[in-house]
Amino acid sequence: MPERDREVYLRHAGPFSLSAAIGERRSSDRAPVAVDQSRRIAAAPAVPEDEIEDQIEFLTTIAGQIVEEGEDSYDTANIKVLIGAMQAVLDAGLEAELRRRLLPPESVESRPSRSDVARGPVRLALRPALSEEEVRRFEGERPTDRHFDALIAQDADAHDADTGRLVFRFRRGVLPAAAVRVAREVFGDIDERMKPSSSRMAAAGRLDLQRVQALRPDVLAVHPNPENPFEGQIELRSGEVLKSNVCNPVKSFFAGYNYDRYRRYHERGYPTGFSARFPDDWATAVPFFEAIGDLLLDHMPDEARAMHRWCEEHSVKPAFTIGRTCLSTVAVNVNYESCFHLDRGDMRDGYSTLTAVSVGGSYTGGYLVLPRYRVAVDVREGDVLFNQSHVDLHGNAPIRPDAPGAKRVSFVTYLKEALRRAENRA
Repeated sequence: MPERDREVYLRHAGPFSLSAAIGERRSSDRAPVAVDQSRRIAAAPAVPEDEIEDQIEFLTTIAGQIVEEGEDSYDTANIKVLIGAMQAVLDAGLEAELRRRLLPPESVESRPSRSDVARGPVRLALRPALSEEEVRRFEGERPTDRHFDALIAQDADAHDADTGRLVFRFRRGVLPAAAVRVAREVFGDIDERMKPSSSRMAAAGRLDLQRVQALRPDVLAVHPNPENPFEGQIELRSGEVLKSNVCNPVKSFFAGYNYDRYRRYHERGYPTGFSARFPDDWATAVPFFEAIGDLLLDHMPDEARAMHRWCEEHSVKPAFTIGRTCLSTVAVNVNYESCFHLDRGDMRDGYSTLTAVSVGGSYTGGYLVLPRYRVAVDVREGDVLFNQSHVDLHGNAPIRPDAPGAKRVSFVTYLKEALRRAENRA
């Protein structure tokens, strides 16, 4: 499909799709969006399984024909047909499948052009589709297409329509190329230098034998904790049962600074993970994180200044912050398809950042999914997302490498609130 026509389609279908993400309807004669997916599908006219393929093909044809007419041929009737088709797809829970059929695979080239960025960010008012209690039921579940209706791939400011809270601010291509190169050089092989983490709880999903064996072939069985399905004991092929509870192993690694009153450091903060094991490489990487911190200050000035003041008031700076930033800690993730979870330990009113680099080839997927708002964000190399990952349940859509060995290495930076209890000694 020509780029111009694809943009026309998205211009007309996009707002409609976004309206579904914020819990609205274009037509008053339709029932409201149901809270959960099973009720939502059940509320629509039933589509027999053997007819779903035909329905998708039919709707694809309708939308494709309208797009082919070109922008000048659009009229009210055509738009109504397109909206009707998209509405039927939403009711059947098939929008993601239709978009895959109609649009080419996601790529940097198919994302909004620089001229779109020049026009300024899209402002989104996201109305929660689920209550906090309802969305927490997704905790530990793997994100899929059914958890979102809208995919954001251009500059955007998204606020909660009810409270006005900034849910996220997304900026494309703002990280300097030199900073991206540093990140790729320092962290491109981190998964080969460090052991997987076995403490990610809900983010790693329910304890599962196959997932454990994928990274630990010496494991014979797992024994989930009856009080917490995300951890348990593992039994080795030797017959030994390890005493400590573990979670599914994932390629997620800490860096920066940490504080744990139960460790031998007691009241001292300390370098953690990658920073402790490879201090010289960590020093090389600091300019990359300073570039992220500068962007936080540029695009979120009020929030960033508040975080800087907090660091000064609690003597966290300069001993436990990364360079000149107001950020203390980093999670470095390699092809990590995190399950729905809330981050823990962030400064209560602070914002974290998310960016990514490609190593060894390209990939598709990996979107950050926010199920409460039924929206996802496509964070690619050079992009930065500012959000409150400790407030909004989130996870990553499946990552599909385009070549053997291709990696999506993502970086989540945040300010760890517990560091206010650490002594700030030079």
